[in-house]
Amino acid sequence: MNKFDEVNILETKFHKINVCQLINYAIKAAKTSEKR
Repeated sequence: MNKFDEVNILETKFHKINVCQLINYAIKAAKTSEKR
């Protein structure tokens, strides 16, 4: 495995974490807007 592959895998992991955080944030925002 070369350096480029390692960087690519790190970026993919980071992107997946980012997507999960965005989904969680959207769910929280939806729940708080329902309470109003």
